[in-house]
Order: sequence, then C-alpha cells, then structure tokens
Amino acid sequence: MRLFSSNTTFDSPMLRKCGKDGGAISNITFIYLIVLYKHFYVSARNIVTLGITNQRETTIVWDKTTGEPLHNAIVWGDIRTDTTVDTILAKLPENNTNHFKSICGLPISPYFSAFKLKWLMHYVSQVKKAVKAKKCLFGTVETHGYYGYWTLIPSYYKKNNLTGGKDGGLHITDVTNASRTFLMNIELLNWDPLLLHTFKVPPEIMPEIRSSSEIYGKVSKGYPLEGVLISGKNSVDIRKSAGIFSRTKLYEEGQAKNTYRSGCFLLYNTGTSRVQSTHGLVATVVYKFGDAPAVYALEAKLLNMKIICGLTAFSTKQHIIRAVLEAVCFQTRDILEAMNRDCGFPLSKLHVDGKMTTQHLLMQLQVSFYMLFSF
Repeated sequence: MRLFSSNTTFDSPMLRKCGKDGGAISNITFIYLIVLYKHFYVSARNIVTLGITNQRETTIVWDKTTGEPLHNAIVWGDIRTDTTVDTILAKLPENNTNHFKSICGLPISPYFSAFKLKWLMHYVSQVKKAVKAKKCLFGTVETHGYYGYWTLIPSYYKKNNLTGGKDGGLHITDVTNASRTFLMNIELLNWDPLLLHTFKVPPEIMPEIRSSSEIYGKVSKGYPLEGVLISGKNSVDIRKSAGIFSRTKLYEEGQAKNTYRSGCFLLYNTGTSRVQSTHGLVATVVYKFGDAPAVYALEAKLLNMKIICGLTAFSTKQHIIRAVLEAVCFQTRDILEAMNRDCGFPLSKLHVDGKMTTQHLLMQLQVSFYMLFSF
C-alpha cells in the first residue's frame, strides 16, 4: 500500500487569504482532492482512505444552516485573545496560569482554541447571534474541513461538501485536536463541563470527539473521489503528532521527535500514563487507536532568545551562526532532560524533522551535545 503526498504549489486569490478566512482554509482540502483527481489521475478505486492534516489550535466558527464561516479564522499564533486570558485569570486564585492544568493538561494561554472561541463569541456580533439562535458550530480546521463549505470553486461543486455539510455533514474532531482546545478533559477524553462553563461555551456547538484511528465516513456523492473512506488521525492533524506514527513510528514510551523549524517543537511519548510535569511542560494526547487507551506525550515549544553577548572585534557572522545552532542544541537538550526527570524513564530514540535538519552541522552538534551530557 502506498501513501500519496505532493508538494504542489497553488496560486489564487482564495489561497492567498487562506491564513485569515475559514472558508478559504477548508477550500484547500477540496482543491487538493481536485488536483489528485484531475492532474495526477488518482481515482477513488486506488485510494484506501484519506484524512486531513491541520494546525491544531486554529479556530473556525460557522453557521450550521448554511455551512458558511461566521468570521475569519483565528490562527494558532494570533495573540488578540490576550484580553480573554486576562479575563479568565482575574477570576482565578492568585491568577494561577496552571489552575486548570490537572483537567486539560494545559496552562492558560492565548495559544489554545478556547480563548479564541470566547473572543469570537464576545466581540463578533454575527457569532454572538448565531450562538443565541443555536445555529453556531465550532471546530478546528479539520473539523470544518470534514463538515465543509466551499466557495470560490467551480459552480457544479458548490452544492456538495466533503461529508454533506449542512445536509448531514460530520461534525467531528479527534482526541489529539480536542486536547489542544483547552476544553477537553485529558483523562476522560470528553468535553469538560467545568471548562465549558468557565468559557461560557454551549455544549451543542462542540464537535463529537473520535479516536485517531477509525473510519469517520465517506466522501460525499458528486465529489471528486466520491465514496472514498475518510479515516482518523492516521492521517489527520498536526505535523508533529501525525509524525509520531506515520513518518517516524514513535509508538513506544521514551521515544521523542523534535521538529526544527522557525521554532522547535518537541514531543516525548509517555505511553498510556499522563505525566504531570513539574518543569512547565505541556501534557497532550498524541494518538488513540480505536477503543485502545490513549497515548500521551509531554510537549515543549522552543523559541530562540534574541540576545547576543560576548561579541568582540574578531567576531564574524560565522561565529553568530554557530552560536545560534549551539543554542538550539543546548535548549533541546535542556528540554529532554526536563522530560526525563518528569517521566522517570530515559530517552530511547530522538527522531528529527523540519527544514533545519538539512543543516548537517546542527544535527552533528545535537548528537554531540546529547552524548557529551547524557542523563
């Protein structure tokens, strides 16, 4: 069996605004299906299943009677929700950012979907009206993609959606995406009543939580690749979590993966036990196969500090480049050491991916630093 992937570049007004518009983001799924169908001559009979890879925390709300987005998507890195964070913290003892960590595994931060959703419900009148009229649905990108609403596409497809849209479309998410909303109980794997109440989120707007490996449904009639099965997160979500078992086969506890990009994102498989970090790390669900227990991970985001010191008249750009690479390696090792202390078992294997891994010196330094300071 083959996995199909393609690095195809699209250029259109709709795609150029995809970082802002919920419909445009979901349209990419549709366009990719058309590309497979029309340009690569991939037919439904050649495909076992398909899934959607997405940014976890990016938030979309839409009208369930039309399928249309009610507002532009708020992407994962958007910090306009700082005011929402302040509102929540003001109600908590000692403004404790870890107050809900025992429930959802996450610290209070504008990064997570619940804060974006609360901002939308408070500041966007169209969203507020839809919630009051019980017409609003919420989801991260894959949820809206499965449900679907397609604009700026050929007219003969406009009445169809990936799984039916307003006419019975799936309103679902998987546990890994749900674990990044700040609204899921990370132990029970359901929407937590206390968290929903805290953010004043009506339960009926939330998607159904499903496992990472099961059949969700089929591509709708009249669609490219009609009838193809839509599966769980064997192919869904985060480049980081999807890589845990599709690219790097990190099934076992003690294995980790670091994505070296504009920032480093490190996942450490902790098995079926959720580890409560004492070093500021985040607990997340990394995958769940069917009815089997969920598998958890500790996660950390590494961003380089923008401080350069110790420069002399003899310093060159090569010294600065070397310093940056060493800083990445030292910080990665610090995080791995913290994860080891939290988990109580050593790192057995570190997988790497991301654009920076093409830098051979960086990879060699990472190996050297790990071996030199093994813990």
